This record gives sequence, structure tokens and C-alpha cells, in this order.
Amino acid sequence: MYADPAWRARRLALASADGQTVDVGEGPVTLRQRHVGDLIVTSGHIVACDPKWIDEYVQPFVTRVVPGRYPVVLGIVHFPDGSQCVAFATVRVQDRPPVRSEIARRPGDDAFGEDYIPNYPVDSGKGCFMDLDAMRAWLQRLDSDPEYDLVINEAMEATRVPAWAWANLSLEPDTAANLIAFTSGEGDGGYGTYVGYDADGAVTGFITDFALLGEDTE
Repeated sequence: MYADPAWRARRLALASADGQTVDVGEGPVTLRQRHVGDLIVTSGHIVACDPKWIDEYVQPFVTRVVPGRYPVVLGIVHFPDGSQCVAFATVRVQDRPPVRSEIARRPGDDAFGEDYIPNYPVDSGKGCFMDLDAMRAWLQRLDSDPEYDLVINEAMEATRVPAWAWANLSLEPDTAANLIAFTSGEGDGGYGTYVGYDADGAVTGFITDFALLGEDTE
């Protein structure tokens, strides 16, 4: 389904929906937006990954943005029974939905062949966005203390609602950048990130889809 550009555009537009009700095949759900902080981008290179399972082989996306501060917005799906989950996570470069999108690629992704859909593996139930400078600082801290990632768990406990949470972790003074983490949908898996573009070809944002709404969502 994601190979169909029109279907993909409709799907990823849901990441910008606030108050919209959609049918996921098992009944209607409502999508709500939650701004969880501004990502401070110092190098222009965006990284999306599981913040616990990260090493020097994790690469930023090929597509760059101008350094600055960009809102990170979670698309929260509200189910009829009252439960909630994170369906999308977006670094919003422009305050508008994309008119087209493509998979966000990293160096080396093309080597896996045409059938490979780039994604990042999650094994801790969390995803994140950060700048390349922040990733380097994060790796340095994990090298000195392998359990340093527990600071994310502690920060997420302060924001937790049933089934999801988020954290905005400053990495100063090593870098001006930060790390914004969030619950990855219903948990572990492999999740793709997409780059959105406006009609002029400018980047509107990076959208991670946690595959929560199903392929038949309309």
C-alpha cells in the first residue's frame, strides 16, 4: 500500500490531524495532536532510532534541514474504550501537511535492494528524534555509563498516561541539541519514517508511522 503515492499521502496526512475521526476497520477512532517539545537541530542531520539500542552504525537521514528549532508533534489515537497510543511522531519543519512524501533514507539503505523499505528497529518500546550532534553526545554518555539510557525511563514516568509517554532530554553542556523520545505505538517492531514535501519541493517534516491504524484506514 505504501507504494501508492496517493494512498501514502492520505495516510501520512493523518499525522497532522487533530480531532479527526477515522475508521480503522474495527470502528472509529479519534486522532489528537500533542506537542512534546522543540527539537534543537544544530547540524541539519536528523536521526530517528530506538534510543536504547543505538551504536556508531546508526545513520542520520540523507535529507537535511536548515539548523533551527522544530516542533515534535505526536499523533495520539484515542480508541472508543478510552485507551490511547502514539500512532505518528513528526518533526514539523513547516506548519502544513505534505502534498507528497517519500521514504526517509539513510546512507547505505539502497544497498539492500528495491524491495527493502528502510525502517528502524525498536526493542525497548521507544523511538526518538535527535540531531546528529546530539547522537554523538548520547553515544559518549552511553560509552561511559551503559545504563545512562535509564534517564529516559525516569523522564517518561513524569509524563506517562495509560499506554504512552514522552521525554524531552537536554544533552547540554556537551551540545546545544536534545533528544525527544516517545512510546513507539504498541511497542517493538520496525517502523518507517517518511519525508514530506510541499508543492515547491521544500521539506515539511519527518513522519514516523508506528503502523497502528492498519492498512485499510480511510
